Amino acid sequence: MLIVICGMVIGVVVGIVMALTDWVDFWEGVGYAFLGLLMGTLLGLLVWLPVNAIVDCCAEKTYYTVEDTDIYALQDNFATEGSFFLGSGHIDDELKYFYVKQTDVGYTVCNVDADKSYIQYTSDRCHVVKQSYTFNSQAARLFAVPSGERYIFYIPEGSIVNTYSIDLR
Repeated sequence: MLIVICGMVIGVVVGIVMALTDWVDFWEGVGYAFLGLLMGTLLGLLVWLPVNAIVDCCAEKTYYTVEDTDIYALQDNFATEGSFFLGSGHIDDELKYFYVKQTDVGYTVCNVDADKSYIQYTSDRCHVVKQSYTFNSQAARLFAVPSGERYIFYIPEGSIVNTYSIDLR
């Protein structure tokens, strides 16, 4: 983010210098400063995006809990008999996990990307922990913004069922 701010400042300074060297009237100077701000912001973003991706990939992170929510069994008698705590399915060719949680209004169905999720067995309550992260390095926090979160599902032992079916026809 520091890179974008530097680009904005440099852009404004360049705009003001251009306005002072080619001064016609006040509003033209404001236009140069605004144009410099816009160009500096765009240049800063173009430099910042790859830097952010590299820092986000390589810097050490510390995860912290954002939300810890109980998940409830989902029952229906149409296609599935019994109950499950965690379902999966595809939306636009992306694997998602579906779960039910309680809100102050009632129960709601939520889904998260499977590639951002982890499953652990527990003998305790069934719940999902949403975690985000911060960078350990102060320098990394200056140059990058954390992007992403992970979900850890705690479900009863034996909830994951492996079924294999091969049709050789």
